[in-house]
Amino acid sequence: MSRSIDSPRLRLRKFQERDLASILAFSREADFWLGRNLDWEPNEASIRDYWAQQADLELDGDPPWMNLVVEEKATGEAIGTVGIGVRRVGPHRQGVIGWAFGCAYQGRGLATEAARALIDYAFLRLGLHRIWARTGADNVRSWKLMERLGMRREAHFVQSCVLNGEWRDEYIYAVLAEEWE
Repeated sequence: MSRSIDSPRLRLRKFQERDLASILAFSREADFWLGRNLDWEPNEASIRDYWAQQADLELDGDPPWMNLVVEEKATGEAIGTVGIGVRRVGPHRQGVIGWAFGCAYQGRGLATEAARALIDYAFLRLGLHRIWARTGADNVRSWKLMERLGMRREAHFVQSCVLNGEWRDEYIYAVLAEEWE
């Protein structure tokens, strides 16, 4: 991966120590956790540990899961994360993507822009055949974002995951390289 994936307003890049305060702040927002399972707890030690494990991963190396910090270029602030995991079946590859944005940065098209940049990279640079994503059926903003990206709903799994001790429904969305603009 080049040093970053850029879009008009955003830079997708590896974690830097200066991102800790921003990630900690949005991770502590009560609304941030609604409908989400994340790889870290909302405390400094957990965030540092998680991102330290990500440090040696390279997107071009088909990581099983790799998160990138989403930086707003205008401010240099970390406003969210996007991630991708690459699955290889023989010579064939597909990816799973996900995202999480601080509440203050939702509703401005930033998640759509970041996800679009990551999907472009995955199809055009990595040569993936298919990209898919999963979300809780109750996470309306997430599945509407998938639809704005041109992804189609391929599955509705009933009570397939547990979040905060409750069984929840999930949706699976996907798009093929040949369908991507």
